[in-house]
Amino acid sequence: MEPALARLALAHGTGEHAKGTVKDVSATRIVVETAQGDRTFNVTPRTKFVKRGAAVNSRDVLSGDRVVVHGVNVSGALEATDVRAADSVPSRHAK
Repeated sequence: MEPALARLALAHGTGEHAKGTVKDVSATRIVVETAQGDRTFNVTPRTKFVKRGAAVNSRDVLSGDRVVVHGVNVSGALEATDVRAADSVPSRHAK
């Protein structure tokens, strides 16, 4: 894992979080594939996205990107507050 993502995962504080790979993302939700299974977070206008240190929006986060998602439980549903993304890891077999 990229050192910046590892630091974020350790400094998650309170609330819900997921560290893994983006399985699906849209303007309304993000699904993260983690070692413990898929975690789905709702995306709202308040959700902040950062990729490679720059503010972005949900369209800039792609399936396969590595992420740490922080969120809160709102009436039984997870709501993403902060999404930190890094590019996907290229395959060692890619030429």
